[in-house]
Amino acid sequence: MTVVIQTELPQSMDAEDYRLVRDEMAIEEEPPDGLIFHVATEVDNRVRVIDVWEDRSDLERFHQERLIPNLLFVFGEDQFADGPLVTELPFSGLSVPGQRVFA
Repeated sequence: MTVVIQTELPQSMDAEDYRLVRDEMAIEEEPPDGLIFHVATEVDNRVRVIDVWEDRSDLERFHQERLIPNLLFVFGEDQFADGPLVTELPFSGLSVPGQRVFA
């Protein structure tokens, strides 16, 4: 079942920090199984990420095997004492005309 996740990163992380972690995970070069769509934005000085996954098991595997280890590698445990705020959103549909990617 398709899963949509919004992740609000700790306020101590800015867009440059997000890019460091994204680059370390090499998402474009080695896309994780099940990731359909990924977008990040900065709102009110906080980075928010929206991901659409084919199913929860792909999402959980990615978090355990790639996201958390890379966050800890780049920033260490102290920066994530609060942890990111993760919210599951209802999935109603997705359209990506032409699948053009903006970086």
